[in-house]
Amino acid sequence: MTRAAAAHAPDCGRDRAAPPDDPLAAVRARFRDLIVQRVLEFERLKKLIEAAPGNAPALREVAALAHKISGVAATLGFAQAGDLAAALDTAIMRRQAAGVAAAAIWQDAAPMLETLLDALEEAIDA
Repeated sequence: MTRAAAAHAPDCGRDRAAPPDDPLAAVRARFRDLIVQRVLEFERLKKLIEAAPGNAPALREVAALAHKISGVAATLGFAQAGDLAAALDTAIMRRQAAGVAAAAIWQDAAPMLETLLDALEEAIDA
């Protein structure tokens, strides 16, 4: 578990006070809760793929999680995380569709995932 995810796992961001005129404050708080869970899931999948780099199903799960984050993150003010998630999803899915081996895809996707995890940790801390 990453430090930011571990630090926020117990409270999941519920103690953050938002301006009373922010209609999306509650949604952002729930999104931060969800990010903690997504980070943990990405870490689990990363371990599976690193143990077996040809694990195409786990790689597809990474893409699916990234896809889920990409659409919501920008709407809630986490544009960088959304852009990184979209790029990761697209990179994996295009290369899988082109028949590239999962191990080769992971070689390129792993650093992208690390960058996304850093952005998600920043969103948790925001």
